Order: sequence, then structure tokens, then C-alpha cells
Amino acid sequence: MFRVGKTVKRRLVCVWLLVFVTGVFPAGWSGPSPALGAESGSNLTYYGITDGGSLRQGVQFNDVGTGYWARDSIVRVASEGLLLGEGDGRFQPAKTLSRQEVIAGLIKAMGMEQEALLTTSVGAQADPWAQGFIAQAKTAGLVDDKQATLAWIEPVSRQEVAVWLAKALKLTPNYGGERRSLARFLDSGDIEAQAAPWVDPVVEQKLMEGVSDRAFDPQGGVTRAQLAVILDKADPILRPTRGITEQRGKIEGIDQITGFDQGYPVNQTQVRVANPDGGDILVFQSPQRMSDGRQAPLDRSAVVYSNASKRVGGTELLKAGQEVRYLTDSQDEVFFIEVMSQSSPQSVSGTIQEVNEAAGRLVINDEQGLPTIIPLGESVEVEVNGQPSSLSDLLYGQGAEVSLADGKAAAIKVSVPEPNPGYLPPEQQVRYGRVVEVGEDTLRLLEDGREVEYTFTPFTTFVRNNESIVAEQVRPGDMANVYLEDGLTPSALRPGQITADPLQAARVVLEGPAAQVVNIYRGILQEYLPASGNLVLKGAGEYHQGSGQYQQSNWINQKPLERFEVDSDTQVFVGGREISLRELKRPEYKGRRVYAATRNDYGEQQVVHLAVEPTLTSVFYDQIRRVNYGESWFRLSDVNLYDKRITWDDGTLVLHDGRLVGPSYLKEDQDIVVLASPFGSDYRASMVMVETPYYPSGPDVNSRKYLRFICGMIDDLSVDQIKLEDAYEWTKQERVSLGDEEYLSLSQETQVIDSTDGSSPATLIDLNELYTSWGSEDADNQYAYLIVYGNQVLAVNLRNGGSMPPTSVRFRAGRITSIKPGSSTSTRVDIVVDQVKDWVGISNYWQLDDSTSVSLDLDRAQVVRSGRPDQPTLLEFENGYNRLSVLKQGDQLYWLEVSSDDKDGADELSPVLVMAEPR
Repeated sequence: MFRVGKTVKRRLVCVWLLVFVTGVFPAGWSGPSPALGAESGSNLTYYGITDGGSLRQGVQFNDVGTGYWARDSIVRVASEGLLLGEGDGRFQPAKTLSRQEVIAGLIKAMGMEQEALLTTSVGAQADPWAQGFIAQAKTAGLVDDKQATLAWIEPVSRQEVAVWLAKALKLTPNYGGERRSLARFLDSGDIEAQAAPWVDPVVEQKLMEGVSDRAFDPQGGVTRAQLAVILDKADPILRPTRGITEQRGKIEGIDQITGFDQGYPVNQTQVRVANPDGGDILVFQSPQRMSDGRQAPLDRSAVVYSNASKRVGGTELLKAGQEVRYLTDSQDEVFFIEVMSQSSPQSVSGTIQEVNEAAGRLVINDEQGLPTIIPLGESVEVEVNGQPSSLSDLLYGQGAEVSLADGKAAAIKVSVPEPNPGYLPPEQQVRYGRVVEVGEDTLRLLEDGREVEYTFTPFTTFVRNNESIVAEQVRPGDMANVYLEDGLTPSALRPGQITADPLQAARVVLEGPAAQVVNIYRGILQEYLPASGNLVLKGAGEYHQGSGQYQQSNWINQKPLERFEVDSDTQVFVGGREISLRELKRPEYKGRRVYAATRNDYGEQQVVHLAVEPTLTSVFYDQIRRVNYGESWFRLSDVNLYDKRITWDDGTLVLHDGRLVGPSYLKEDQDIVVLASPFGSDYRASMVMVETPYYPSGPDVNSRKYLRFICGMIDDLSVDQIKLEDAYEWTKQERVSLGDEEYLSLSQETQVIDSTDGSSPATLIDLNELYTSWGSEDADNQYAYLIVYGNQVLAVNLRNGGSMPPTSVRFRAGRITSIKPGSSTSTRVDIVVDQVKDWVGISNYWQLDDSTSVSLDLDRAQVVRSGRPDQPTLLEFENGYNRLSVLKQGDQLYWLEVSSDDKDGADELSPVLVMAEPR
């Protein structure tokens, strides 16, 4: 399919309209070149920027020679506008920086420069130009109110830079036993106590180095060259916030073309680049001299930098066969091209920062401390201590050697020190297993068939998908890496003890969706191909969580033949008995119906559990009435099955929210889907899928609450408190009265939207406006919907009057399948959700929606994701900021719908409160 950049699309329309209307081509036109509108295979076309010549001139520094140690970084950050020259062709690399200069560079890197330039003085001890940057640093959480009063014109310290950098990159602070990277510095004690947890991950990821092997020098200064290197290392992470995209490829050819741009003659240089997505065309042009005095199109060029020769120039530095990386901005224009060294590396060594199978990438901090993003090959060989392993065995922080083939990871070797008996070295202070249960301050994991208990404290950090979460968001079935506090090795049993003392967790990192089951398929076993590791199913259909009333609608997207990947991790069961993959070649299994649970593997469906049915299988959708764990059976509520037991065994796959859990997780009153075969007078379950969505509330709502939906009439407001009357809470999907009065806490982090006027999107207001407009004694018929953590208000949605509590309410759940922006003139975002379920309060169960998917209008809803509201500034909101940008595809949504008070028809329901949980 032909793809083309935004700029080219506009030109394409102009050219072909001219042809269509006049029936002739512009004079001298010899047919459209690929860049001027003709389709060119699957290539994308990017033009250079109009001020490319000026930009190129601006990075030609006469005091940074080709042999200067930081030249590469200086050219890169200057080309991106993060750190400019000092005038007269000078960069002044040795100049020591002030606090305001460093914070300005970080705010630019975070994509907040425009907001900073529009902000007037905030009273900081800084130069006028820096006031807005300091204000944005507060907004972004880099500094607090106290730190904002610093003398910003004074020199910055290395410690301050490290803390700001960690917060800008949203690194997780390292506390207690996690903080090991600073231990090698003899002056680590000079780092302030509140700063050390932030400095440690910066050093750990080699974003900043010590001034020597044994000294960090926390109070030392930072030069312009040093800041350039720091920003260069951080840029790959922050670059997307500025709408900048990096791509890599190999130059296939360079064409010099004379043509027309909007009817004007131009000289073009077209650079054809092959990349993993097919290829791109980079177009640079200069206008021909116009004899009639007409205004010619502007030059379009870019900065070209060779990291081998260290030269800065234009397209004259480009040649066929070169490996290049190029940056495009939010307007799809290329502004920087770097020619890589001709000798492509065959291997990369460093520490693992991220393994993302779903995205097909590996991130390594190489030996120079630079984060390197390496695409994963189609088949990657993994070894840990010389033993065959898989990508799922790789952990953050492990040392690895990556062998490359065509620029992609082909093999990964990891060496993990083996522990001596009775000794647990630092490298082994990490445990791995499946979460069995989460208590008030304990976490139990299933590790190699045995349960191990850990304790955690308020200082223990929990992370999922590189985002901080709270303990209540850890779910049974999660795969977790538990990092132990220093010195807490497994203790020996004391006299009278049955089990050892629990270990204390400093940090718990949960695996992302790549490790979870994504689909269940039903089909006929056609063939197993050991050589290719493929399983072929005939008539394979995907299970859809639709209504259980019509079972034939549960299996959708059926295909004549479907291939799935299998490997040594795939478990195969026949009638509850585990067999090897090789046994699937036996003729008696061909033509049998099978059920396959799959997860994503490089975009392919890999089978993790396969059940071969001995007889025909029935599908039951019902609630569990009784569970007998000792005898391994449960009964359903269906009157037709009232006396039938459904048993489970080692071959039974139990799933909850895409997570593998054991049968011990099955509880009474759960909604489940059961795939079961007749077994004597009863049934034997092959798969049990728990349909009851996870509700983001603690296990005991009376003692520990996570997120709460509350509504009530506003009775009084103060600077830190809101008082509601006639308040109600939806606790575990049921409405509960909170009494005549309910007091809740407000903070500067509380987000408030006003949806009383019915406009879309709703209006973002600050707390001062809330006090002024809604805190007056004569305010009448005013009420609010709130998302609350414990007693702390996270988000408020102001609504018009009506019945309290509202008469028409619906509590729903579902998973986001797509997020699509609306028209270019609207801030609306279309959220499509499937697996939709409605809570039936009278019967106390979740009813599956018959619809395949539903579209949600959240323009007037208040949204909290991962227990945190998004925090746009009022300026961002007024300029069309999209509050829903925090949502991600795959998020589980829980939302409250009430009658729309501004539309015709009181029975029309619309979302007012939304909780989003990343999978």
C-alpha cells in the first residue's frame, strides 16, 4: 500500500486537481516524480525543512573540533534545538551552567518549550526568559514549591541535574536494598538523603557517570558539553513527546531531478532509503532562478552529520550504501540525518533495560552507557549460563551479549552468577514467580512449585509496564520479579518454626501483557510441523466473550486454516494427561477438536496451553455455586446442571483476565465460561475462564480501599476539603449510602472538570475557580461525581442538578480495542471497547453484552488511569489538550453511566466517571 507524508498528500491533491480541471500538465512537466505525487511502492516521502540551511549553519561550531570528545552529542542536541550555540559560531563547551539553563534544556527535551515561552513571570529568582521554564518544571513535577524558590541564576550541581533528569524520564527511585549503583562512589555519603533514590537509577542506567571510578562529585558543576551528552542519552526516551520520530535504513540510491513544485521549477535531490518497513524517500530541493521575478518555493534541506568523519554538511555527504538514521518532526519533515559508521557492529554488549516481545524490541545500555534499541529477529536464540532459554527469562539489569544479523538481534547470551550454598549474592536478590495472593502487607508467589511469602512496606515500589502502581493493583496470576532488601537472605528455621521468616521486598516489577494469554481458539487439529514449530488448525475460531445464550456466536473469525507457533514451553494435554509435542504427530490425534490458549510472540500467536478433547466438549456460561478444593470439583447454578460436578486436574487451564491462575482461585459466585467433556456421570473441565472483571478495589473495602466512585450534593468547600451531603458510593458494583455528611480531602493534584453546560469536551477548572463558583452558600442544586483513593479526591466531575442519587445508573466494564482521533478540527477521540459487561445490581452478577464492541464518548467524563489523573495545565487544555491521551489500547475500563442531563430523553446514559487499568 502506498503511504505518503502529510505535506506530500496536500501537494498531491493540488497537482491532480489541476490536471483534472484543465486536462493538461504544467508547462515543462514530464510526469510526476515519486516525491511529487506518484505512488512509489510502499515508500513514505519526507521533505526537508524550510529552514534547513539556517539550522545547518547554526551547528557549525568553530570551538568544537572534529576530535572533541563530545562533538557527536553537541551536534545532535543542537540540531534538535535542545542546546543552542552562544553566537559567533561558538558553543563554549567548557562553560559552567546555571540552574535555569539546565532546567530550560530539560523542559525543551520534554516538549514543553512552547508552554514555557507563553508563561509570564512567576516570581522566581531567575532571568525573565527563564520564568516560564521554571513554571513548567513545577507543572511536570521536576521541582516542588520549595525548590522553585532557589536562586536559579546560580551554578547547578550534578546532584540537582541527576534528580531532575530522573523525574523527567519518570524513572522509579531506588530505595534501601535497591540502591547499589552509588555504593562504588567514596563520596556517595555527600549526596543528600532525599536526592539519593533519584540519583541512583540515573547512574544505574549510565545516563550520568562519575567524575572518576570512585567519585560522583554531587556538588560539582556541569558544563555545556556535559549537559549535551546527558541530553543526548535521554533524548531517545523523551523524543516522542516532541513529535519527533527516529528511523534507520540503508541508502539504496540518490536521484537528481528537475521538476515542479506547485508549478515552480525546482532542483531536487531524492534519497531512497530501505528500512524494515519497506523504504522511504527523503526529498531536498532548491528553487531555480526565476526570470520573471515570481516568488520561488523555499529551500528544503536538513543537517547531515557523518559520525565517522565528524563533518556537518548537506546532501553532498550522502552516498549509496550508507547506513543512516534520520529524524522527522511532527509535520513529517526530515531535519537531521546521521551517517553511521560503515562497519556495522556484529554484536552489542551491555545491560538489559527492556525486553518487549510485543513491540519486537530489546533495549540495551551499551558499554558507552548509551541506550541502544535493537529490533528482535524472527527467531532469537537465548542462552542463560549456557542453557537454552527464552526471552521471558531475561530480566532488567542482566548483563548480556547480543549478536546481530541485518541489524536485528539474532542471539542473546546472559551469564548469571550461580549462588554458593547458604549465600545469596546481590545478583540473586531477585525472585521470580506467579502471584498467588496479595494481603495487607504480604505477597505470596508460586516459585518452582512452592509458595514463598514476602512482606512489603509503604516504601516498597510496584511497577507494571514502566509505570508505578500501588499494591492493590497487583492481581493473582501476575508474573512478578521481587527485588529483596539488602542483606535479607533466606533465613534458617529457628527452633519451633515451621516456615522461615518472610523476606522483605524493596521493589516488585510485574510483567506486561506479552506474558499473558490473549486469545482462546477452537479448531480441528490438521497437522503439527516440528521443523517449523507450527501447529495447523482447520476451521479455527476465536472465542469472543459475548452472550452465553447463543453459543454459536461465541466463536468468531473462523478461518479454513490457521497456523500457530509452538515451542518447548507449550503444554499439551489429552484428557487431563500431559503429553509431549512430538506425540501430536500420532495419527489418532489428527482430526480431533482442540482448544488453544495463545499469547503474542513477535506479533504471532504462540500456543502456551493446548487441550486435545477425548470426546465432544460442551460450553457452559454460568456462576459457580459451590467449590470443593479437596476433591477438585465445583458445581454451577444452572438448574439443569445442579447435581453435576465439574472436576479439574493438572490439564485444566484456569484463566482470569488473561492471567494463568490455579484452580484455588475459583470462588463461589464467580461468572465463568467452562469448556468441559462428559466424565462418567459428571464433567471434566479443559478450560475455565473467569468472566468477573477485576474491580479496582481492595479485598476488604471496610479496611483497605483503592479507588472509589462517589456522588453527592456539594454542601461546603475549603482549601483542602469538600463536604458532601446525601453521598453515595458504588462499592464492588453496589450503591451504598454514606450518610447525610461525607468529608473528603482535596489537594493541588485534584483534577476538576465542569460538564454542567453540556459542552464537549468538558471544561477544565482549577481549585480556586471551584471554590469561587461552587463553594458559595447560595449555590443550589449542585452535585459532583468523584473518583477517590481512600479519602483523597483524585478527580471531580461537576454536573447539573437532578435526582440524587440518579435514578438511571449503569455500571459497566470492558477493554479498549482502539483509540482513534476525531476530525482535525475536533479534540474528540473515539474509544472503542469490547468484552463489555453490565453489572446487574438486583441479581449481583455481570451480564455479558451481546454487542461485539461499543464506542464511548468520554469528552464529558472524568478519567483516572493507574490510580492517577492526568495533569494538563489550563494552557494546554485551552489549546486543545486531549485529556484522554492517558488511555492506552488494551486498558481495562470500569465506568459509571448516568442519565444525560443536557440532552433530550432522560433515559440516555453517558459516562461520568472512568477508571482505567493497564493490562
